[in-house]
Amino acid sequence: MRYLILCITLTLALPSCTIQLQNQLNTQKEHIAAIEKELMRARKNQANHSSEIDQIKRELQFVKGSIEENSHLTQQTVLELKSKIEDLSFSANQTRDTISSLQKQPGGNTKKEPQANPVSNIKPKQNKYDEAYALYKKGNYSEARKLFEDFSKTYPKDQLTDNAIYWIGNCYFKEKKHEKAISVFEDLINKFPESNKAPDSHYVQALAFLELNEPLTAKIILETLIQNFPSSKAASMAKTKQLQLK
Repeated sequence: MRYLILCITLTLALPSCTIQLQNQLNTQKEHIAAIEKELMRARKNQANHSSEIDQIKRELQFVKGSIEENSHLTQQTVLELKSKIEDLSFSANQTRDTISSLQKQPGGNTKKEPQANPVSNIKPKQNKYDEAYALYKKGNYSEARKLFEDFSKTYPKDQLTDNAIYWIGNCYFKEKKHEKAISVFEDLINKFPESNKAPDSHYVQALAFLELNEPLTAKIILETLIQNFPSSKAASMAKTKQLQLK
């Protein structure tokens, strides 16, 4: 009798337990589905963030490259302007000396004779140097280099010889003949260590080594420039370039 009652009780309670378990199972399934949905969304967001980070990195690299290129062009322009000012100053001094010499000649205060063509009073070597420099400014680096080379050979001890050698090196650099440019600048530094072109020669020489993908050598030259010519404009540019190479 007791067994019968127990069976009846279990029979009546079983459906209720089954329904309760089914409800709990459904709840767990919904919870798991919600977690999976959240996980998918998190993965999608992570992928989007990764893509955005990659894009930002590419943009930063592009901006950095642009800055370095512009910096290089600006520094080169400064060097060229500086050299042009120096050359103009030298030409002015030459003209002033010529005028002073003419005024000291006998009859300098008498009636003035018709002025001759000013070009005829300029020394041939100055003409040759000016012609070479004009070709360089026009971008005709090959022809300019030949004239500067001829000048330096014809007037090896002239006060413009170190300038001529410096521009030979620059012509090679512009022609992307970087190894030859390095050799010319080294020759200038050794022969004219006190030249006003020595600091600039170090700097452009370092740029040439960078073009040859030799940054370590370039860094050594920049450091030498800063130590030997600390107050020069080239040393200031060298410090900026060092920061870019770190």
